[in-house]
Amino acid sequence: MSKPASPEKVPKEPVPDYASKRFLIVDDEVFMLGQLERLLKLSKPGGITKASDGGSALRAIKDAASQFDCIITDFDMKPLNGLQLLSAIRLGVNPAIPRDQRFIMLTGNPDAAVLDAARAFDVSAFLAKPVTAEKLYETLARVLQSPEQVKPADAYRAIKLPTSSQA
Repeated sequence: MSKPASPEKVPKEPVPDYASKRFLIVDDEVFMLGQLERLLKLSKPGGITKASDGGSALRAIKDAASQFDCIITDFDMKPLNGLQLLSAIRLGVNPAIPRDQRFIMLTGNPDAAVLDAARAFDVSAFLAKPVTAEKLYETLARVLQSPEQVKPADAYRAIKLPTSSQA
């Protein structure tokens, strides 16, 4: 008996061509990083950089030779989670990182306060785990389609990050 095809092997929709796009994927779970990388590689991207938490993601963005077209990150990481990473970008903590960076938040167990705060920080999109090729490509197509609209940094300073056990 043969095993069913995994979602990253046989996408139902045509695979987009992201040869001109660079992605940063951030997750503290090695399996999830690998899955995202495999899914993205099907679209032959111009580059994929991986990071295991928000702090290493900020360093990767700062040290990158060119900007990323999209960051795809998990929320639940330590020491710096995905929401804190999004907050740092929108606040402009580093001038080398564009505040209008496209940003997709992975959610495995969504908490309403986290989702509300991410929306307040103008997250580009949410992507539910487990991630399938179709959902990833559909979300990326929507996010990459138009420039990100962000508020002035001062507007983000007033947003309180949730104090739940996840955040």
